[in-house]
Amino acid sequence: MAAMSNYLENKLVDFIFRGQTFSAPSSLWCALFVSTPESPNPAVAITAVAAEETGAITVFAAEGGKTKVTSAAAHGLANGDLVKISGTTSYNGVFIISSVLTNSFVIEKVFVADDATGTWVGSNVVVSAASHGLVAGSDITISGTTSYNGNFTVSSAVADVSFVIPAFFVADEAGSLVRIIGDANIGTEVSSSGTGYARVEIAPSLTAFTSTQSPDGSDDTVSTGVSGQTKNQASIVFPAPTGDWGRVTRLGIYDAQTSGNLLLHGALDYPKSINNHDSAPSFAAGALVFTLA
Repeated sequence: MAAMSNYLENKLVDFIFRGQTFSAPSSLWCALFVSTPESPNPAVAITAVAAEETGAITVFAAEGGKTKVTSAAAHGLANGDLVKISGTTSYNGVFIISSVLTNSFVIEKVFVADDATGTWVGSNVVVSAASHGLVAGSDITISGTTSYNGNFTVSSAVADVSFVIPAFFVADEAGSLVRIIGDANIGTEVSSSGTGYARVEIAPSLTAFTSTQSPDGSDDTVSTGVSGQTKNQASIVFPAPTGDWGRVTRLGIYDAQTSGNLLLHGALDYPKSINNHDSAPSFAAGALVFTLA
């Protein structure tokens, strides 16, 4: 697990790129979250992928030290859009277009010859997926494809039919997607009212978590590895329940015992319903795996 919270992402951006200070928290606090059975995050099948905008090229011509590309039909593009050209001898590649007319545009490449053939595609694809439940701005992870695996933000969506993501079309493929759970919908932290629940403190240290070069062993030196992974080196034990906690599905790391800022969160591999008089919930050494990559 390890999705960074918006708070941590913003702090790191300002620290690395904008010259702002960022102090590591003196303590980390483990928290547990519950979600209702009516709010799952199932995988959704992708049945087809198609280029949102594409066309056949009929003419290449010189245009003021650049090349004018004429499409066989109106293209629907705008100045500043990205296109990918293929199937030519001299103009294959990705270009930012300018001087857009109804069925032509200009690319930043010196004219070589009129290849009079080829295809262009825009920088978006339409993904067909029934009952996807997405809207513009939804963050998703696509898997099971050859050309489109990765994280994307949905540009637009047709309810329960299809959606658009920024990617160059390669081939029509099938796969699956899941929504990325953001800060706003990770669930609700277990209530501390009459339940015995409380966050558990971990003091950050070289002995508290494994190094990236030895994520499966005990290594108390600074990290120099390439895994981006660390695990807890000691068990983490929550208080024994004195009331029902609900179905625990996610874990979060905060910088304070109560309230505070969420730093990291992730789904549990094995969600569990925790009830009154159950044994104290715990994570064995090495059970919490955090990957930052």
